[in-house]
Amino acid sequence: VLIPFQLLKLKKMVKNGITKDTLKALQNLIENDILGSIKANFQVGNITRDDADQLIEMTNLLYQHICDHYEELKGAGEMKPLLDGAMELPLDKYRIQIDQLEAEKAVIGAEKAAIEAEKLRLEKENEELREQIKRLKK
Repeated sequence: VLIPFQLLKLKKMVKNGITKDTLKALQNLIENDILGSIKANFQVGNITRDDADQLIEMTNLLYQHICDHYEELKGAGEMKPLLDGAMELPLDKYRIQIDQLEAEKAVIGAEKAAIEAEKLRLEKENEELREQIKRLKK
């Protein structure tokens, strides 16, 4: 995946500041080179759907950050790279929530199975008691 090299190209573009033309070129770089590379690598199986989604999401966050703070970019060269896991993405929050919901679903499923088993046991016991009542009435 060539994304790190494309990010270096992006860094060179914004090093001297961003103008409207630079923003258009930056948008073109992100849309065609970076996002295109992510999509192409997903299509050929080099990365998973989750990887592609996270890379796209991070790219969008980066672009939004650049657009929001383009006047401060003179100091962009001093920015430290993010460490793995240093940024929690919305996709991560969804995964955590999905895991929690699946765990809750498993607990509810186990409780439901226990209730069904108890219901069957009570129905059987009820039927046996009805049979005893019938025999006693005779």
